[in-house]
Amino acid sequence: MTLNEVFQAVQAAEMAVRLNPQWWEALQTLGRAQLSLGEITMALRSFQRALHMCPAESSLWEEDLAWALELQKRQQQLGAMVSTERQEASRPLPDYDFESEELVEACAAIAERDRRPAVTRTSIFITTSQGTECVTDTASQLRQADHSFIQAR
Repeated sequence: MTLNEVFQAVQAAEMAVRLNPQWWEALQTLGRAQLSLGEITMALRSFQRALHMCPAESSLWEEDLAWALELQKRQQQLGAMVSTERQEASRPLPDYDFESEELVEACAAIAERDRRPAVTRTSIFITTSQGTECVTDTASQLRQADHSFIQAR
């Protein structure tokens, strides 16, 4: 593990446990190597077996098992966050009607307005009953807001 060759460390620790299954330090080393590999559940099992053989060893309780349980808790929280994000991402988007007559009229009116140089402020008002109305506002005369219209600038 010191050489950063985690897979070989796991293999060596597994061999040590096979040679002497009662050696708690080999199980502790195996658990640490498994944690380095990202195998939290397997590491917890190795630490638990080591604690069963040597319950008086404080480093197993305070360092190894506590760290493995903290990592497992974080992994579960991360899994819960990912599943929540997946649920939110899978919600269908609202169905917008981008080909409605009102929207097409508004886009055409805006395009027409943009073709002319803008000296004054032009507002486009659209209603379903009266159609499109282009109103040019000057600084001295502004159109009052009418809530029956949709205004686009």
